[in-house]
Amino acid sequence: MIMEEPIQIVQNSVILKVRVSPGAKRSGFEGVWNQSHLRLALRAPAVEGKANKALIVFLADFCHVRQVYIKLEAGLTGRLKQIRIICSDQEKALVLKNKLMHVIGL
Repeated sequence: MIMEEPIQIVQNSVILKVRVSPGAKRSGFEGVWNQSHLRLALRAPAVEGKANKALIVFLADFCHVRQVYIKLEAGLTGRLKQIRIICSDQEKALVLKNKLMHVIGL
């Protein structure tokens, strides 16, 4: 069985596979779920797209990019999501991947 990596670089983008836990006491990364997704807690509830909006705002702040460079590619209504963070070049994508891996302890 091949394990998927939760953080990948594709062209000039970082692709994240995330498992979101809405309605948490605080927002933040909590590690890895099932060896394939980053665990991310969000304070926002899972109603009317509030958790998805909070996810984009959180990642934009964490990654120091504008919200328009973060695309929710899959998982609009579920806990498991795929997010693309568009970077200006391959080097910035690699720096961002390393930052994310460091914060979750990989």
